Amino acid sequence: MRGTEFGFVILRTVGLLLTLYALTTLGFAVSQMYLGAPASLEGDFGWMLKVNLVSWLVLLGVGVQLFVSARRIAAYLFSSAEGGVEAIEGGDSQSIAFSVLGLWLVVFSLPSFVQLAIQLFWSLRAGADLERDAFFAENGFDFLRVCLECAVGGWLFLRAKQVSRYWVSRSRRR
Repeated sequence: MRGTEFGFVILRTVGLLLTLYALTTLGFAVSQMYLGAPASLEGDFGWMLKVNLVSWLVLLGVGVQLFVSARRIAAYLFSSAEGGVEAIEGGDSQSIAFSVLGLWLVVFSLPSFVQLAIQLFWSLRAGADLERDAFFAENGFDFLRVCLECAVGGWLFLRAKQVSRYWVSRSRRR
């Protein structure tokens, strides 16, 4: 099986799963918003719904984009330096594994990143240092974790070939 064919099947499957996951997340976000809002809180909950919808839109957008662009992404990931497409070899399976791991990290951390970034934006927009300090006291480590997951996931997804080559060269030296 050629690398692009295998990558196409994997990416299209992941895109479909993400789209289905986004649809289940939408139901949870809306029900949480309308059924799970604490009675002790007062005010407009519209911004909370928007934060939950942004997370849903990110998942849906990534899932649909993967499903639609799977062939082009697979051609990029598995093309050789000469421009041709090669068959899958041993090192290519590691490249596929690193790509899938990176994609998984990005996709499942991106909604949390967007949600925390919006909360940070509103905390900074409030203008009070107390609001900003309260945000970082409650969510500082989560925000750092999500940022690192997105960065490492993106790096693994985009640089899977180089990571695989490095991994193989390190294992051959031993």
